Amino acid sequence: MRITQEADYAFRIVRCLAASTQGKMGSLEISECAGIPHRFTFKILRKLTHAKITESIRGKGGGYRLAKEPATITLLELVEIIDGPVYINKCLEPGYECSMHTDTLCSLHRRIGQISETIRDEMRKVTFDMLDTSFLEEPRLKKPE
Repeated sequence: MRITQEADYAFRIVRCLAASTQGKMGSLEISECAGIPHRFTFKILRKLTHAKITESIRGKGGGYRLAKEPATITLLELVEIIDGPVYINKCLEPGYECSMHTDTLCSLHRRIGQISETIRDEMRKVTFDMLDTSFLEEPRLKKPE
């Protein structure tokens, strides 16, 4: 399993929004804060808004804000929004038919399933209120006003 660049960008976007003292940011401001090209920022914001992680504020002075509290947004949730369900092996995907067994799960499949669930549990434990926001103090990034 590998977290895609797009999921990493989603982490960065939510982290910037969670750290915003204004509660909202424009897409260009988010792009600069997160260090992501604006085109990708906007694409990911659409996905996050569709999933009700962020919401779009229209009109003058609009932008984006979190639609949920940072304490309720997990790494796992963002990965699954962007990349789909987390599986460390294709044999764990729904509907996969293994040629190594018939009616019961093989011991390898069961063990890989346990490892996969441990990874999911650990990602589920990390929420965006737990993450450091000192990155906003770095010279190349501007702190949202």
